[in-house]
Amino acid sequence: MNKREISGWVMYDWANSAFATTVVTAFLGPYLAALIAERPFAILPLGPFQIEPEAFYPFCVTVSVMLQFVFLPLLGALADFTNLKKRFLIGFATVGALATCLLGLVSSGEWVLFGGLLFIVANFAFGAAVVFYNAYLPELAPPEDQDRISSRGLRLAMWVAGCCWP
Repeated sequence: MNKREISGWVMYDWANSAFATTVVTAFLGPYLAALIAERPFAILPLGPFQIEPEAFYPFCVTVSVMLQFVFLPLLGALADFTNLKKRFLIGFATVGALATCLLGLVSSGEWVLFGGLLFIVANFAFGAAVVFYNAYLPELAPPEDQDRISSRGLRLAMWVAGCCWP
């Protein structure tokens, strides 16, 4: 077992939990709704759709999940039948992190569509990276050590959150 790769896997386990609990769940929905409300015309025309400010974030989530529904099974097959798990994990994690960082630049209602697109990219990349992250664990450790290694990420997340974990 390569301790450096296991530590990297555990850190990614912790980091992807932070993305899911903060960006996806808590902050981005209200932030995008507030940006849309700043616009002179709060309703967004998106092709044949008229999207209310409160519906824009759920719309972006829906689009990203639909993309995941189509592409993640294909990426899962790619993960199962190639030796490129680490490269794809790094690639998708990087794309997701960059898209998430660029969300910080969306500071006015005029850029809210770009912010929605960035979220769709970030959430899709998050899901894709998780496919390769899950496929990578069996390469890092034998089956008898996988539960112990996997739980290290959870313990780290609980410690960072300030909870006690025995």
